[in-house]
Amino acid sequence: MIDKDKIDYYYKIRENRPERTRTLRGYFYFSNDEKDENNIADDSIFMESYKLFMKDIDPNYKIKKYQTQILLVGFSIEPIILSILGLSAKRIIFIYSDDTRGECTTIIRYIELIEKKLELDLKYEFISKDELYSRKSRFCIDSSLPHSTFHAINAAVAWEIEENGIPREEICINVTGGKKSMGNGAYIAANILNIDTYYVDFRSYEHDRPTFGTEKLIGLPRIEDIVKSKKLTDSEKKDLSKNLLSFIEDTTLRSDEK
Repeated sequence: MIDKDKIDYYYKIRENRPERTRTLRGYFYFSNDEKDENNIADDSIFMESYKLFMKDIDPNYKIKKYQTQILLVGFSIEPIILSILGLSAKRIIFIYSDDTRGECTTIIRYIELIEKKLELDLKYEFISKDELYSRKSRFCIDSSLPHSTFHAINAAVAWEIEENGIPREEICINVTGGKKSMGNGAYIAANILNIDTYYVDFRSYEHDRPTFGTEKLIGLPRIEDIVKSKKLTDSEKKDLSKNLLSFIEDTTLRSDEK
C-alpha cells in the first residue's frame, strides 16, 4: 500500500480556488512536490498506484488490443491517466465540456512526461487535440445532457470506423470521468454501437476519499450480452467471464423469462 502520510498530505493541499487546488495536488501526485509540474518521481503516488493498477488488470482486457479509446473527461484526471495506460490504445479521443477543456490539456502533458519516464514504446495520438479550443469541436458536449454525450460518441466512433478504418471491436469507451449524465449517455451509446466499455474505480475509501493504490479497471458488459447469457444452460455458462457471470447470477431479470 502507498504511504498513508503521503496520501493525507495530498488531500491537505488547498488553495482559495478549486481549480488551483486540483493543479497543486496534481503536481504532488506525480512529483511529490506541489511546486514541481515537470517531473515524475519514482516514489510518487502516481508511480506506486500505476504499478499496483497494472499488476491487477484482468489479462482478458489486455488481449483485446484496442486501437482507440474514447474517454469522458471530468475534473479528476488521475484515474483517466491510469485507464489510458492500462488499456494501451494508441489513439485517444476526449469527450469533454467547456469546463474541462483544460483538464484534457493537462492529461496530454502528463502522458507525455510519463512516456519519457517509463520509456514507453507506444506513442499516444490525441485525436481531438487540435479541436480542444474550437467552438465547433465534435467532441465538446453539454455535460448535463446525456444525449449530448451520446451524439459525440456516435460521431467519434463513426469517424474512427469510416475515416480511419479502425475495426469496431478495436474501439472502447471509458466512462470513468465526467458527470453521471455523461456516463449515462456514453453507456447507452456503447450498447447501441456494440462497443466495449470500461471504468476505473477505487476498492477502498477513507473518510469519503478514494484511497490511491486501490484503483481497479472494470469492464461493463453490454445489456444484450447479459440478456442472452441468462438463457444459457449451466454448462454453457461455464465458459463466460467472471465479470459477465456476476451480472447474470442476479435472478431479478425475469421479464424475458415469463
